[in-house]
Amino acid sequence: DVALIGLRVLVKRYRVWIWKSPDEHIPHPGKSTLKRTFLGQGQLGLDLGDLTPPEFNLALIWNADLNYVLTETYLALPKSASKTVLAPTDVYWRETIPPAASLIQPAATVRRDADTEPVRYELLEEQEAAKETQQDR
Repeated sequence: DVALIGLRVLVKRYRVWIWKSPDEHIPHPGKSTLKRTFLGQGQLGLDLGDLTPPEFNLALIWNADLNYVLTETYLALPKSASKTVLAPTDVYWRETIPPAASLIQPAATVRRDADTEPVRYELLEEQEAAKETQQDR
């Protein structure tokens, strides 16, 4: 088991707290004043006269199955900490982050540089099928 304590990072003007959660909700802050302050950023003020970009607190929520395989990842902008353990933290928005592997598309053609012809990379399945065909002959 991984504790629900979390990990905090600062990325430019974004303060990100990374938590493991059994669902898509931000874990309850309990008695932690630090967590309650982080989650309770309240009304987002956007003063157009101020040239300094605002800083935001973001929550990155993840979960894994019993085999420790990542199952879900969410990014949320918290609004306020919940008052009770059973109520989820209020958020301005929450978005699902798709698994990175689902975003990768195999390239059919790759150029080494402008002076060479394209190099074709066959998918592994095609290579295996060609080997089997040759062995059958």
